[in-house]
Amino acid sequence: MAWAPNRVYVADTGHDLVRVYDASGNLLASFGDQRRSLKLNKPSGLAVDASGSIFVADRNNKRVVKLSPSGTVVLEFGGKKSLEKPVAVALVPGKVLVADAHSGEVVVFSDSGALLRRLALPTVAAGEHDDDEEEDEARPMALAAESSGAFWVADSKGRRVLRYDADFNPVQTIPGFERPEGLAVSPSGACLAVVDAKAGRVRTFDAALGSELAVFGQADLHKPAQAVFTADGQLLVANRNEDQITGFGLPGTPVLIAMTQPKGGFRASDASEPASAEPVVARVGRVEGGFVEEPGGAAVEVPAGALAQDLDISVAVAPEAGVAERASQNLTAASAPREFGPHGQLFALPVTIILPYDPGLASGLRPEELKIHYWNAERGAWEALASRVDADAHTVSAQTSHFSLYQVLAPVRSLSLLADPEATFSLRSVYAFPNPAVGGQKPTIHVAVGKADRVTIRIYDIAGTPVHETTLDGSPSVVNDDMGAHFAYEYSWAGHIPSGVYLYVVTAEKAGQAPIKRVGKMAVVR
Repeated sequence: MAWAPNRVYVADTGHDLVRVYDASGNLLASFGDQRRSLKLNKPSGLAVDASGSIFVADRNNKRVVKLSPSGTVVLEFGGKKSLEKPVAVALVPGKVLVADAHSGEVVVFSDSGALLRRLALPTVAAGEHDDDEEEDEARPMALAAESSGAFWVADSKGRRVLRYDADFNPVQTIPGFERPEGLAVSPSGACLAVVDAKAGRVRTFDAALGSELAVFGQADLHKPAQAVFTADGQLLVANRNEDQITGFGLPGTPVLIAMTQPKGGFRASDASEPASAEPVVARVGRVEGGFVEEPGGAAVEVPAGALAQDLDISVAVAPEAGVAERASQNLTAASAPREFGPHGQLFALPVTIILPYDPGLASGLRPEELKIHYWNAERGAWEALASRVDADAHTVSAQTSHFSLYQVLAPVRSLSLLADPEATFSLRSVYAFPNPAVGGQKPTIHVAVGKADRVTIRIYDIAGTPVHETTLDGSPSVVNDDMGAHFAYEYSWAGHIPSGVYLYVVTAEKAGQAPIKRVGKMAVVR
């Protein structure tokens, strides 16, 4: 896939076509019909330059084809002497990069089609290859270029992604994927999205640090393949088994769907931002039951027979409640509160509440300490439910017979005040509060690492665009929060901050010790 102003370009491999949609999802054109001169054979990847010319990796024809914006063949190059299985294309200044899955190389051409060089990927360590592939092979399946001329390669064989600088030197590797087959870099270059096809999910990373930001798509994607960012920061993911494209507003909320068939189009969903104050409402049937989920991952599963009649059920992020009572009960928050409605609704059979928790807020806690609590307004207290923790998915689930305000809470640890912050440089806690910051509240980032030489805080919007940065180089203050008294840096982000979800990256540095890096997510609701 590729994005150009107000256009989405799709390599429709199954139908041997390149399809072009407008920003609203209306099909504008299809190129490559076998009855015409172009005759594409399994187009597998494409890129679009600033003039609107389309470069297509024509896999089974072992070539790259350059098309005019109207679909006329301008140039073709490659052929079996230089390409065996071209599956992806990326454009850097003056050059065309082609991923050849058969040779395990990135083949570099000039923009006029002359072969310049072949870039072999580093070999894979023994034992890391798939059973159906030769040992030590690399298999580039996707490319993503940065405006600087640097680029990323998805190596499905090596289960990794690699970054090369503009001079073709390897400078970064992110391992640990099952089968990465799609890549996209945000317009700012700050956010890298990797489609892990075999795992059926998308993972996003801080492109500079290589630290993971979010994982999403498991419930929405079936055989995901390629991906691309739009100019406004939405991430479009090709959903191979469904012949459709799913769009996400980072860090992982489905916002639109486009069919790759002519009868299709973009269909806006009810979802917007992961931490919106607007509730998600869905009708659940009395006979069949149902599942309702809001964009941030909070959900309720209603079994058949739990309702006396069909009912509209809502799930939404809610304002904080019972904060003083929470502290008096020696509890600390590990998630934003969620309101399930209709408030007070009773069920004939237990329903299952699922809440995502923030790993940053839960730092230092054992999984079994995390429990879903509901706010009992009559008693003025939080009441715990028997809970189950999924540490991999960062969710907690519990059964309940009624609807209320729910939140993941954990007991406050008894932590003594450090006598000397200079004595320790280690991660204690990093979090943002209030989260979400509502109605003009200033989001504050709390960093407890002892004494650092400097603490750098970088804030990005959901598209990965940097929006704010600051460096703290003084001494930490004594902070007394739910975790007790300790030394911490706290930075309040002031000014007019638009509503939205933001990612913050904290880097604490001290001479002679490894830096401490943490990534978190916060929301602002105006």
